[in-house]
Amino acid sequence: MRRRVTALSACVGAVAAFACVANAQSSHVVGEWGGGTALDPPASPYGPGNLVITLSSAGSGTVDFQARVGASCELPTISGSFQPSADGAFSLAGSTVARKADGRRVSVIYSVAGTIDDVSATGSLQARIKITRPHRKTRRCETGPVEWTAHQRRVGIDIGAPAAVQPSARLYGTTKQYMSVGHHPILLRVSADGSRLARALYSADFRCGSDRTQILDTPHDDLPIRADGTFSDVEHFTVKLNRRTRARFTDRFSGTIGSAGATGSFKLTGKIIDIPSGHTFERCKNGTVKWTALP
Repeated sequence: MRRRVTALSACVGAVAAFACVANAQSSHVVGEWGGGTALDPPASPYGPGNLVITLSSAGSGTVDFQARVGASCELPTISGSFQPSADGAFSLAGSTVARKADGRRVSVIYSVAGTIDDVSATGSLQARIKITRPHRKTRRCETGPVEWTAHQRRVGIDIGAPAAVQPSARLYGTTKQYMSVGHHPILLRVSADGSRLARALYSADFRCGSDRTQILDTPHDDLPIRADGTFSDVEHFTVKLNRRTRARFTDRFSGTIGSAGATGSFKLTGKIIDIPSGHTFERCKNGTVKWTALP
């Protein structure tokens, strides 16, 4: 459910339909954009068709991005930079390689294209993933084209009339937790009748002792939206790490949604336990993280 990913990206030629573009007539957008896309339940939020993405620009003409992408064989992190043209259009092809502690080598070839302005960014991303491991069969999977949307980061938003969200609304934003490119992204998907939060998807940093991991997380599906616009979820789960060790976690997610946006927070805590003795030898947490999202 939660996987470690470390990625290095570089611009390469002839890896997909797109090429690295550096246009002298570039668009100098400024700010951060957060969002992505998520499939409706009961489809898995971690499979192909899902992603979260953050874009960031200081106004120099270059936009940096990082995306966490769902796939059937891995959850790779993809990052890179591009220079949008004067009309905000961009395209980029690249690759990433990550070497894991268990000996796996995860290689990703990707392409991304879209448009960006001072309010929002939209685009499509696709990736081909190859996983190799000594003395094991090579695994491959593809995401297919995944359409995504991201809105510019805003804080202190007025969410409007509580619970007056439009049916099938999609909201995109960021959390207050910072990563290398910008703030972590989040997106919300409202049910067709407007009565439930069908799905939320976001990335976060998570610490167990001194070890820091980036996770892709989601609360339970179909959370009821109450009359005052609030929703909440608490999830308890256990993961067996090996024959001697297991991890127990508590995941809390809550918010308030209205006609003009949504705000909320999440918190993940846990502990690593020695199975034979029952002794807790490491505790995990990410603190309480606030978020905002806009339709």
